[in-house]
Amino acid sequence: MGWAAGSPFQREVGMWNLGLGIVAVLCLKSCSKGFFAATIIGTGVFFVGAGLGHLYELVVHGNTAANNAGAGMYLDIFYPFVLAALLVLYHIRRKEAGATGAAV
Repeated sequence: MGWAAGSPFQREVGMWNLGLGIVAVLCLKSCSKGFFAATIIGTGVFFVGAGLGHLYELVVHGNTAANNAGAGMYLDIFYPFVLAALLVLYHIRRKEAGATGAAV
């Protein structure tokens, strides 16, 4: 993306990833609808924002570096939608299991 290795930017993004990873692990313990949703919203805002930043760099500045215009850009934009779809599916399955008395 053009940042020097070991830059403060990389450290900040690493701390964000660590913090969000901890929240995601806590989701496994909490299992509440609100906790899952909040984690996905936080993740979504970050990833969509990063993806749009990559797209901006590609269109406005012609930045075609692999770390800017490659698969990462598409993953950043679409990953939150996959997470949201999985959350919806989880709740549908949970509701169905509750109706039949089966465990999820």
